[in-house]
Amino acid sequence: MGVVAGLPETENVAVSGGARSGGVPPDGGNGRRGAAPETATSRPTGLDRAGIAAGRRARRLVDRALAGPRWPKALVLAAVLVGAILRLVDLHDLPPGLHQDEAIYAYDAYSLAHTGRDHHGHPFNLVAFETFGDWTPPVITMIMAPFVAVFGLRVEVIRAVTAVIGLAGIPLVYLLGQVVTSRRAVGVVGAWLLALSPWHVYQSRYATSPSPSPTLVALALLLLAWTLRHRSDRGLIWTAVGMSVALASYHTLRLYVPLVLLGILPFYWRTFLRFRPGTLAIATAIGLYVTAPSVWFTLRDPAGGARLEQNSVFTKNSLYLPPGTKIDLPFLLGQYLDYVSPRFLFEVGDGWLESPPGGGVELRTMLPFLLVGLAILVGTIAWRGTAWPSWRRGMAGLLLTALIAVPIPAALTLPSPRTLRVVYAMPLLALTAAIGVVAIWDLGAWLGRRRGRIGRAGQGIALVGLAAAAVALPIELADRYNAYFHDYRTTGAPLFGQGFEPVIRFALDHATEYDEIWVSGMPASYAHVLFYSEWDPVDVHAQLVSHRNPPWFNEVYAFDRYRFQEAPPEIVAALPVLETSFNSAGQPLYEVRGGMSPDGTRLLIVRRV
Repeated sequence: MGVVAGLPETENVAVSGGARSGGVPPDGGNGRRGAAPETATSRPTGLDRAGIAAGRRARRLVDRALAGPRWPKALVLAAVLVGAILRLVDLHDLPPGLHQDEAIYAYDAYSLAHTGRDHHGHPFNLVAFETFGDWTPPVITMIMAPFVAVFGLRVEVIRAVTAVIGLAGIPLVYLLGQVVTSRRAVGVVGAWLLALSPWHVYQSRYATSPSPSPTLVALALLLLAWTLRHRSDRGLIWTAVGMSVALASYHTLRLYVPLVLLGILPFYWRTFLRFRPGTLAIATAIGLYVTAPSVWFTLRDPAGGARLEQNSVFTKNSLYLPPGTKIDLPFLLGQYLDYVSPRFLFEVGDGWLESPPGGGVELRTMLPFLLVGLAILVGTIAWRGTAWPSWRRGMAGLLLTALIAVPIPAALTLPSPRTLRVVYAMPLLALTAAIGVVAIWDLGAWLGRRRGRIGRAGQGIALVGLAAAAVALPIELADRYNAYFHDYRTTGAPLFGQGFEPVIRFALDHATEYDEIWVSGMPASYAHVLFYSEWDPVDVHAQLVSHRNPPWFNEVYAFDRYRFQEAPPEIVAALPVLETSFNSAGQPLYEVRGGMSPDGTRLLIVRRV
């Protein structure tokens, strides 16, 4: 007996007596050896025959359609095209404005492309860039660098970079699903679920450090799964490269990647021992080349450990840990459960503006499929039948380990939960739900081969459940997309500083007419000045005036004629308004005031209204 997605296959079953594949066995079709022959009262009815035929047709429709090389690729390509529309349309104005993280990563990439250094003057490296004093992992900056070098510092350009990286995750999930389950159907469904995911759409359009993580984790797991299935020495080298890149892309991945590798050892320790010692040494060296400097810098340098000091539950300088909080096992378990709670998954996410609007991080329609998918994974690992291929147990262990490990690094940080710290769960959730979808479809097809009312009723329940989900999913997606593509233009404005660009550009256009320009109204507003001006990085390296006080964020005071602080209220009141930006409802957001100050300084002030 073969097993697909945890359920018996309905074709390619060898039977005695020369029966064709998928035909009726010589026991009369009841699936039991030595069973009594059917009586007149148990003879299949017309409805029985219709149900059996429907089940066979349903399974053959999917497996035959996906058996050739064209249909799966066409369906995945269609998912990519739909995903591209959702991720690439109107990138300049949605998210509404420009987040300070997006601005500084992009300017660091610009500075790196032109000088080989970040905006503070630190040279290119594989560990971190200083940014605002939190020393961000370098992957997002390095990926952006060639694009901003060619196209300049434009909002739509930097967001298109992360959007395209997100699109690359769609075919990767298809390939990962195929490798893990040997079912193209699982890969195709997973690809479509990721393409349509409101969480993935939201994150792909946000050019911040964790945005490439879902794709990089999907790539790393694909390389790992393929290598373990094929016991490939060459694959192990590529896996080390993929894992190292994923590890270098975001803070929490520095713990997540080692956890996954440790977690799969009970399933694959024999496989690892069969790799050539030289290959293991090279793979280990690649991992240490990226990991060791990051660990050393984080643990030994006060600046490098700034982010850890700010957010870790184990440090006294945490910004979010109330004094006297006892860090024990129940506390840590509660932190973990925050990320698997219905409130986080299906209701409001983390409650911050950095969660996808309109609900939780996952679609409510996916709940039954996620539960079935998890049950399939657990059952695959637990089942010890002799006909069960050992590779399926290992692949199920890999996927389940990767899924369980997602909240662990985030659970060691505050505040909890935070959506950005678990974004790499997206491809894993899509794949788990896809296993659930295909398993329910297979169950309906399998029950269709059972004679009698129970089989017919079970098949009906399975197919009706899938039909109900097919109706509910577009309705829920329409509501979530409306919350993002329409409502978020207003609700997301405070986070992304909608209206800040026009007043900054006004100040840049009139900068030579004033002695000083005071800018406030956005966190780290100097990043927006550097971004929109495309200022020569060499001048920035020489003139940026900042104060470093790790583990706290840097304070940037001045650059050229710009001063990054609030102007005194009495001076603001004495100057006329020259320019104002408004939101879509006509409400003022930011203003520019300018004129002669009491001490004779020609002063321009940019501030939030």
